[in-house]
Amino acid sequence: MPLAGEFADDILLESFHDAYRLRYGHAQTSAPVEFVALRMAGIVSFDRTRVEPPKRQSEHAKIIGESNVVFDGQLMTIPIYGRHDLGTIVEGPAIVIENSTTILIPQEWSIRPAKEAHLIMEYQAG
Repeated sequence: MPLAGEFADDILLESFHDAYRLRYGHAQTSAPVEFVALRMAGIVSFDRTRVEPPKRQSEHAKIIGESNVVFDGQLMTIPIYGRHDLGTIVEGPAIVIENSTTILIPQEWSIRPAKEAHLIMEYQAG
């Protein structure tokens, strides 16, 4: 596939000719280059996701919706909570959502906010 404007990045072409020269002992830098297969790898550095502590602490978490789910073959409607609106322990089954993840809290489990905006899930032995 031709590259837009019929040009390629000079560094890419130079790297190709250097690799070709190492492998075959020569390179024709003035000849056109056709890439039949091109593999790339990339490394990206992301900042840590910043989780703000809940906006307010309250006795009860605020339900923002409901969802139908199936647990053990049984259809049930469970509450959905916003991550930043958790104020206390939420008993499963429930769902907690935030921008970067969705957390499913099964039956017999609970979730609660902890220090520095962490969440702790615990099994509630029945």
